[in-house]
Amino acid sequence: MRKSNLLEKMFRLSSNNTNVRTEFSAGLTIFMTMLYVLIVVPGMLASAGIPKGTATVTVIIMTGVISIIMGIYSNRPFVLAPGLGSVAFLTVTLVVAEDIPWQVGMGMVFISGLLFVLFTVLGLRKLIVRLVPPAIKLSIGAGVGLFIALVGFRNAGLIQASEKANSLQLGDIGSPNTLLALLGFFIMSVLLARKVKGHLLIGIVIVTLVGIPMGVTKLPNAIFSLPESISPAFFQLDIIEALKWSYFPFLLAFFCS
Repeated sequence: MRKSNLLEKMFRLSSNNTNVRTEFSAGLTIFMTMLYVLIVVPGMLASAGIPKGTATVTVIIMTGVISIIMGIYSNRPFVLAPGLGSVAFLTVTLVVAEDIPWQVGMGMVFISGLLFVLFTVLGLRKLIVRLVPPAIKLSIGAGVGLFIALVGFRNAGLIQASEKANSLQLGDIGSPNTLLALLGFFIMSVLLARKVKGHLLIGIVIVTLVGIPMGVTKLPNAIFSLPESISPAFFQLDIIEALKWSYFPFLLAFFCS
């Protein structure tokens, strides 16, 4: 009883129309979803030249610290992590397509984040939100969503770039990675349509287990290991170079996303 009273006092479960069981299920689902982010984001950053181990440890530390601060400050079950749209824009568009060093891209990320905080403190963000037409707001959200979907389709092998046709084409549908991705998408879609709670968690667990005999899910060699150093990426951002006028459109894209 005392434990229930303590949880109620800390998180105001009744006033938020929830309970411990619901929050535990939601927290477990978010945790499994964040595990997906911790796999995808470091992999994308590795394609830009950042060591994968370093990127993984950095994302874990950043996500954990910021999410704890968000929970304590706002009493809301929000998990904060690097946005897939911004990460994809940094790695695919800037580094791979435009051949811009990832340090310069990180400088753009830092500047856009600093401007966002500054505009929020000064109350300018609300003014900008009011000035932007609703159609532009919707198109930005839709564009980021489609871009993330495109990256997901590419990673799953559903689509691939054709250098000869200079366009996208259908990938190898019969490959294990693609089949597993389609299976996961189907399972989660059906569970979502039937309004099953924890559909994402259930889908992740099923796909992970099915992926073992298919050779897609790789079991770890060890359960525990020491984390890699974050020094290769620690403060490795080129702010001065990121301020070049030719990079302004990229900086604006980060600010809007």
